[in-house]
Amino acid sequence: MRALIVDADGGLYPQGCGRKREALGRLNYLRQTLESAPSDIGVAVLVDDPELPELVSAMAPQRLTLLRGERETAISAYLADSRADDYLILSSSELGKLSSHQLLLDPRTGLSDDVVRDHICSWLSCDGLAGDSGAALGAIRRELVRIVDGTGMPIEGWIEHWLDTEHPALAGAKPSEFMDTFPRRLVVKKLLGAMASGAYM
Repeated sequence: MRALIVDADGGLYPQGCGRKREALGRLNYLRQTLESAPSDIGVAVLVDDPELPELVSAMAPQRLTLLRGERETAISAYLADSRADDYLILSSSELGKLSSHQLLLDPRTGLSDDVVRDHICSWLSCDGLAGDSGAALGAIRRELVRIVDGTGMPIEGWIEHWLDTEHPALAGAKPSEFMDTFPRRLVVKKLLGAMASGAYM
């Protein structure tokens, strides 16, 4: 199972005035995005505002779970109960040991940020990319095989060489060094897109 976890504080409920109206807009975006998402994706919203559960229940998908309590504890318990092996957490607070699966949000914009929305769409379409580093490497390897297959290039050995070679598009870093967090994995995914178009190899 895959899981998308949204911290309502900052993600759905913004700072400042007009909080409820903006929260409704972000919830509507979340609902529309997930209507076309694969059915194996579970959605959880961590709420700490007394008004928000009613808003979430009214507008969010039926497969949604409401979480309450201390952030790391509540999220860890949900992940254990749901047996999620691939998950993405959207929160404006650092989440310690869960941070490698986290997309850190600006509390002023939350889910309204276009870059955040692009990242969500990328995660929804990339099975394994937000999992642990092994799952992410597996997803990258599968994409590399897809790109190289049919070009006549020898796949065996080439993929590991590419992953462990410094790349100018990554400021001289190796792609394998970008597997520590989901946002950095997306940088590698974009590089793969450029490779598929013939811009890089």
